[in-house]
Amino acid sequence: MVDYELPISDLANRQARLQSLASFLCPSDSADLFFDLRSDHSPKTVLIRLPTANYVGVFGTVELDECEGLLVGTICRGDGAFYHLSETRFRDFTDGLSHTAIVGERSSRKGHSTWMGVVPGGEEAMARILGVTDHSPNYELGHLDDFRGEHPGGANFVFGDGSARFVPNDIDAVVYRASATINGGELNTER
Repeated sequence: MVDYELPISDLANRQARLQSLASFLCPSDSADLFFDLRSDHSPKTVLIRLPTANYVGVFGTVELDECEGLLVGTICRGDGAFYHLSETRFRDFTDGLSHTAIVGERSSRKGHSTWMGVVPGGEEAMARILGVTDHSPNYELGHLDDFRGEHPGGANFVFGDGSARFVPNDIDAVVYRASATINGGELNTER
């Protein structure tokens, strides 16, 4: 394993950062347990080695590209459960916990994701930990920030009520996008 020139603050977190967590990995994905995150400005420069994860937070329907390169202190807010400095609580899920996806599956085919968090200056830093529902699961021309699984026909999601569900590739686009918002105003049919 390569050691990188890291800030002194990272040395204290090195042991945690180099942990691969089996619960964050899908057995159907054959990705390496770690990947090298490259610089957004200099693709040949490796910033840090990170553990791979197949499950990321749901940012919602807002494009993550709009969050890349913002000034320090600027909050990029999505309409899903997770966004920059989010403090989402159950009461915020006005569309209903059982109707709202909070974590989705991500295959490594379009690039690696991690559970470690955003690395400033990293290539597609926000998309490494968050996903959006602008394309159906497993959309062939999709991007790193899309959800995808290595399973035939769809990808797995965890909903706000704790249930895990398989979402098919052919899900209605309106329903799919609505499942990613916490308070999009969709009809709440929970009893």
